[in-house]
Amino acid sequence: MIRVLIDRTVADNMEAEFHTALKTARKSAAGFPGYISGETLRDVSNSHHHVVISTWRSIPDWETWLASEERQQLVTATSMCLDEPTTFTVLEPM
Repeated sequence: MIRVLIDRTVADNMEAEFHTALKTARKSAAGFPGYISGETLRDVSNSHHHVVISTWRSIPDWETWLASEERQQLVTATSMCLDEPTTFTVLEPM
């Protein structure tokens, strides 16, 4: 099992669009093989900073989702809402 930390900074006045795109992305990922769970968090000291922690069965499952056409379409919807590129950190339990 792995966890993926997805870090995003949402642009001013784009919160509503971002949340709509994020809900769509979560629904799509939830039906994808290897997806276990996800949680979205907002920084209490910077409301533009959002973190998603998703749990996947394996790195190959995550990489398949990352490269999928379905996810690429969702990236288009979320990227227009961001001030900075999305960053990913893949983590494993110790």
